[in-house]
Amino acid sequence: MAISNHSPDLERSSQDKAEIVLDEGEGYYEPVEWNFTRIVAVIALCIAYVGSQVILYFVSSGLVYISESIHTNVGNWLLTDNTLVVAGTCPFVGYMTDLLGRRWLTIAGAVLLKVSSAVMATSHSLGSAITSMALGGVGAAICELTAIAGVAEITPVKWRGVTLSLVTFSILPFLPQLTYMELLQMYSTWRWAFGICG
Repeated sequence: MAISNHSPDLERSSQDKAEIVLDEGEGYYEPVEWNFTRIVAVIALCIAYVGSQVILYFVSSGLVYISESIHTNVGNWLLTDNTLVVAGTCPFVGYMTDLLGRRWLTIAGAVLLKVSSAVMATSHSLGSAITSMALGGVGAAICELTAIAGVAEITPVKWRGVTLSLVTFSILPFLPQLTYMELLQMYSTWRWAFGICG
């Protein structure tokens, strides 16, 4: 008796295979259209990304003025504090977005950045300034990662590189932060920088 290697149960016809491939590919290549809501979402996420960076930029450029104002000679701990809190928060942002949703977590991060800016603008001691930078570090970690992931998720695949570079380059207006801080200190006070950030 001859044994056949051809089993009708395990193999499908070429027409069935083509239909399966067509079914699997339909949803993946579906074009995503740009609309007003999508554009506003990308702009909002760019603002969240800028907010996550600009607090640290203004502290680093105005560190001498801030240290004199809060009567400390260890003002560099403000930068270290923010960086350590960002590094400690980043590993958990992905898990928190799965639990809470990206939208609400981004809003919570933005609220933390606003509170941090308000506390820093009104701080008169090293303790309140460090607390401000710690809150800002949590908000910065959340907003930076959710902004990049959110823009990558809502943009069409062929525009993903362009929109992610737009997010990264949206910080360009704040690159001369040293000039901004010098002008604010010359005509008013460094505290306005954080009032503007908020």
